[in-house]
Amino acid sequence: VPVVCVPVLMVLHQLPLRRPAYPLKQQFDFAGGALLCLFIVVSLLALQPPAAIDGGAYVALPILAVGLLALLWRVQRRTLHPILSLEILSNANARNIVLSTLLSGSVLFILMFYSPMLLTSVAGVSLREAATLMLPLLVGMPAGSVINGMLFGRQSRPQWLLAAGAI
Repeated sequence: VPVVCVPVLMVLHQLPLRRPAYPLKQQFDFAGGALLCLFIVVSLLALQPPAAIDGGAYVALPILAVGLLALLWRVQRRTLHPILSLEILSNANARNIVLSTLLSGSVLFILMFYSPMLLTSVAGVSLREAATLMLPLLVGMPAGSVINGMLFGRQSRPQWLLAAGAI
């Protein structure tokens, strides 16, 4: 951390101070932030295995998560400066980008967090062997991102890169 602080302070010192000519008065959406946090916490609790949660809570948590999501949606539609701007979803291209990002993020989350557990518990390998088996994924993700970035500008239809990456 101390090593990283030096370049950050150098960059902050060198950046010119620019202020907007007409600053916009914005207010933080505290209700939306609180509802978003509650929704995330309740959703994560609802995803726990049944043995980790009492019987009644196991049924109530998903219902509470759906209710919090509906309330969050309602609050975000009515507030002036929402945390989640729902107007973005009216554009079909933006909707496709959000959907593909959610799907690819879910797959990466599952690969990164559950693969080592699967390797150690089901395949019976040690933690060191599981980490070694994860190395191609850990090296391939940033390498694939760099290659994708170099190829993206050269494509007439860059959507094919997204489809090929998903496959």
